[in-house]
Amino acid sequence: MKKVFLSLLVSFVISASISYAQAPPKPVEAYAYQKIERNYLKGLKSDNPDLRKSCAYFLGAMKSPKALIPLMALFHDSKDEGAKLIAAWSLLKIGDARGVNLVKRAVELNECSSGAGCMLRYLYMDYCLQSNGRIDKS
Repeated sequence: MKKVFLSLLVSFVISASISYAQAPPKPVEAYAYQKIERNYLKGLKSDNPDLRKSCAYFLGAMKSPKALIPLMALFHDSKDEGAKLIAAWSLLKIGDARGVNLVKRAVELNECSSGAGCMLRYLYMDYCLQSNGRIDKS
């Protein structure tokens, strides 16, 4: 009788713990990723400068290849130095050669006279050190 009672108790505890256990969170599905990416790309075209900056930041964090051309345009056309820095950081995070070369050229042409120009140089140097362990001076 004790063995039956003990086996029922153990089975009850196991079934109760299984029923209360939470399922692990599901990874972001491909369609959700595309929807998020599409919304951030729309935000890059916004008239709100802060929205543009935050969308540029998150597209870089996502390493979105679709954001390459819009981020290059933001970097090239923006008069806001903060937006340029965020666009450059995102381009470096994405790692596409076209975006990296754009930032590299901007660093080469900049004499580091302003704070944003120096920060751009540091971003590029950090990218070079992380990507291949050396700074590309060519």
